[in-house]
Amino acid sequence: METLGEKFKSGIKRKRNKEYDALTSKIAWLQKTKPKNPEIRRLAIERRTIPSVDMFDADFKRLMYIRYADDFVILVIGSLNDSKKIKH
Repeated sequence: METLGEKFKSGIKRKRNKEYDALTSKIAWLQKTKPKNPEIRRLAIERRTIPSVDMFDADFKRLMYIRYADDFVILVIGSLNDSKKIKH
């Protein structure tokens, strides 16, 4: 499993979420140009609901194998097809 995990691993970090970054830029611009604008607070609240990275980044893959007594769990960050290949 360790060998498979090392072969499966790809990417260093997940890609940034473009929607999150766009909101961050808009908030920064509003804070510079109109510091007391209530839109800043609304955008900040909306930004909290969005992950800062792309959770479905196809270039980022990880595999983790956990064993305890006579059980084990394989955790996969990747596609469904990747998970099925690992299972078989």
